[in-house]
Amino acid sequence: MDTMTLIQARAHERLSVLGIPADHRGRYLSQVSGLTPERIEALLSGALDDSRFGTDDLDVLATALDVPGWWLVMPFDGSTQ
Repeated sequence: MDTMTLIQARAHERLSVLGIPADHRGRYLSQVSGLTPERIEALLSGALDDSRFGTDDLDVLATALDVPGWWLVMPFDGSTQ
């Protein structure tokens, strides 16, 4: 499972448990993560992939959704420090 799939699945699961209606999910996640509603909606819809959604954004969102160890599924890039 790639990073985006993990975050998307956790987002949908968590928001369903919280009872957040589908049309309010982007706004809710924006409030708890500080990311723009547009970026959140693009993530939830699958319009963004790892290359277009930064690691810092993923960290903020994963923390807001309580997804421990999300970075463990990221592909290793030996050139990254």
